[in-house]
Amino acid sequence: PKPAPAVARLARRLVDLALVATVAALSWPVVANLLQLNGSRQAMNASFGRFRLVNTYGAFGSVGEKRFEPIVQVSHDGLTWHELDFPCKPGTVTRRPCFCAPYHYRLDWNIWFLGFEPHRGMLESRETWLYHLLVKLLRDDAQALSLLDPSAASGPGFNRRETGQGAPPFRAAPRFAKVDMFHYEMARPLWELVGRKGGGGGGETGPPAWWRRNFKESLVPAVQLDGSGEWLERMHIEQG
Repeated sequence: PKPAPAVARLARRLVDLALVATVAALSWPVVANLLQLNGSRQAMNASFGRFRLVNTYGAFGSVGEKRFEPIVQVSHDGLTWHELDFPCKPGTVTRRPCFCAPYHYRLDWNIWFLGFEPHRGMLESRETWLYHLLVKLLRDDAQALSLLDPSAASGPGFNRRETGQGAPPFRAAPRFAKVDMFHYEMARPLWELVGRKGGGGGGETGPPAWWRRNFKESLVPAVQLDGSGEWLERMHIEQG
């Protein structure tokens, strides 16, 4: 005979309570690690217990209080520079903060680490891939450009227009590239930025600015491809 519905419901509730109690007991070391109750630094992506049933999430225990962003720029003549935006990074100050889920954009995630000081030290110790990215951008590599915001490939950095002529722009790889570090802050409190419409208000014209920024330092001075087209060298501008 089947158990009475009341008995089945009671058994189910007892099992549920047992599971909740087990997870709660196993989660205590995880919570203590998250709150750093043991006096040590938070362990990331760690497992606790013999059977590893409960684990920590890979969140950072602490992050910097200031936002430093590397801005990649390219040029055809070494005089006029064009900034290349990433899919979900501030870049242009009029870009609204974006939301991405469930995964980060690949380059946005990697280049984020350059925001930690000292920036040059981070570049040389673990983020050397940036040099390879610059090489590919100077080659007009389609795969590398696909990792950036679509405006990069369609913008003036990779399209030239002959001066004094009405001809349409033509495709041309940039000759020079550089990376500068900027300190970014929200232009106003978030609730003011979200609530406004149209222009920035307060006498502002054009698209509203979400960010304000200040130049901090040059991370990669202006470079160009060497004779082999495989490596970077300091920029040399031909004298006309």
